[in-house]
Amino acid sequence: MIFVGSLLQTKGLDIAIKAVEQLFREGKGISLNVYGPGSPERFIPEASSCVFYKGVLDPRQVQTIISQYDALILPSRHDGWGVVVNEALLQGVPVIVSDHVGAKCLIEASGAGLVFQSENAEDLAGKLQGLIDTPERITEMGRCALAAGNAILPEASAKYLLDVFDHHFFQKGVRPSALWTGDR
Repeated sequence: MIFVGSLLQTKGLDIAIKAVEQLFREGKGISLNVYGPGSPERFIPEASSCVFYKGVLDPRQVQTIISQYDALILPSRHDGWGVVVNEALLQGVPVIVSDHVGAKCLIEASGAGLVFQSENAEDLAGKLQGLIDTPERITEMGRCALAAGNAILPEASAKYLLDVFDHHFFQKGVRPSALWTGDR
């Protein structure tokens, strides 16, 4: 798994690390690579055998790096949206977010990942255990992630916005719905 973001308390990295460390101690083949600015020693135990700090990514490389992983995790305690979610979806990479991440609506509506209860490392560990037990779910969520990524491409987003304007201001067509609303 991969985490990409600033190494701040609000990003919930400690929650993800706790869940991953627990599963690793139970003999599960899981690891978490962490990318981002900040002080990794504040979060990653020095003796960790499953959580690794990989440095800061060049913004032009984020999607390429994310594409090499099975899943991205964004365990934020609060995140307005979490643009890294879009970057993962554009690469067909499933996303696991806390229920305090704005993009959770997109993840729920698209089936492109999982949502866990914020601050609850046990809930996160349970969700990860489910993926370990049924790896075909990762494959299916990856297909959904790719479809969701296509739905949020600039061309698709621009068409949605134009449809909203046409409907609202000119009473043309039916009221459009976006993928992230779940109304499709």
